[in-house]
Amino acid sequence: MKNKIIGLLLTCVLALAMCMPVFGEEITEYDGVGIENFQTFSEDFHKSLLLSTEEELESAAKECEDTLPDLSQGYRNFNSLRDQLQGSEATGSVLETVEEGQGAVVLKTTYNGENGEYLQTITLDEDLSVLGFSYESTEKADMGQLMAKAGMNTLIGMAIVFLVLILISFVISLLKYLPGSGARKKEQKKTEAVNDAPVPAVPAAAANITGPAAQPTDDTELIAVISAAVAAAMGTTTTDGFVVRSIKKRKW
Repeated sequence: MKNKIIGLLLTCVLALAMCMPVFGEEITEYDGVGIENFQTFSEDFHKSLLLSTEEELESAAKECEDTLPDLSQGYRNFNSLRDQLQGSEATGSVLETVEEGQGAVVLKTTYNGENGEYLQTITLDEDLSVLGFSYESTEKADMGQLMAKAGMNTLIGMAIVFLVLILISFVISLLKYLPGSGARKKEQKKTEAVNDAPVPAVPAAAANITGPAAQPTDDTELIAVISAAVAAAMGTTTTDGFVVRSIKKRKW
């Protein structure tokens, strides 16, 4: 029965894990807009940035610095990579979901040029307005994505393991209350054994401790015997020449 309960718990936990929303899942469209249209939007946005001057980009960054800090940082990020991105062209786009509260979707487009390959990441809200964007080398982007996914998988795995352990411990602690439980029978046997155990007899010596004090031993006969033995050893028949004052008993 215990194994059945544990198996049921594991099944429930795995089902809950499978029902959890998956963030970063790749999709082909959003709100009826296909991936091709998103890539066209990315290319137009990229061209508009390239046509802007450094002063215009810095001015745009300051305007949205308080309201959209990610967008402001994106303008400054593009400004620092402006020369490397000249002449680059889009080679493909990917659309992914994001965690609730951080926008609606993320559009990732790869741009390839003479200075290397870069990944453009644009975060869009439900109305497909830009919340923020960034550019970075694909080598750094790939490593960052791998680390982020590995960290998320580790956290989810640890959470599921701890949840399973807690549930199993809780259920096992309740098994002793079930009818016919072996643990309950053991407790009953222990209680019966304690109640049926014979009361140990009190030793006579211990019993005399609380009783009346024992009378001192009468050594008169012993003194007479010792006196006679000493007199015989001295060759006399009387004990006038000595007096037995004390007797010391030794244990050999």
